[in-house]
Amino acid sequence: MQSEKHIERDISHIPKLIETGDIAMLVSQSAHGVLKSRPMEAVEVNSEGEIFFFTTLSSALIHELTENDHVNLSFIKEDHNFISVSGVTQVIQSKDVIVKFWQSRYETWIHEGLDNPSIVLLKVNSVSAEHWSHNTMLSSIRQLFTSGSSDSDNVHESIEP
Repeated sequence: MQSEKHIERDISHIPKLIETGDIAMLVSQSAHGVLKSRPMEAVEVNSEGEIFFFTTLSSALIHELTENDHVNLSFIKEDHNFISVSGVTQVIQSKDVIVKFWQSRYETWIHEGLDNPSIVLLKVNSVSAEHWSHNTMLSSIRQLFTSGSSDSDNVHESIEP
């Protein structure tokens, strides 16, 4: 079996792959060790690889993160690119920062909007990321079926800080 080619890149490539408004499945771990996933909309992605989401202090997610602040984010893009980001979370309660990123469409996720007293931003500090490209995956699959092996090293790449 051929090993995957790992391409080391600066974490600043994350904003080229993930955009504000992209939906992630955020995976955290409960106190009992159970992995829990929930959809979250990225409200900001910066060049340091930090990704921000709105949530509330009263959410099960925040409770889980007090036990274990490590998460995984999985993104599936419309162009069939797949991105997985592992990171460490930080809760931001600054009203100034919350107001800066707020848009009315986030009321879908946060009832009462900015009037919700427990609204917070969850910042995910990216530790590593992996990216799979649809085009290179299809090329490799075609090669597997036609020649019995794939010579593509570009199916998967890891992005480390």
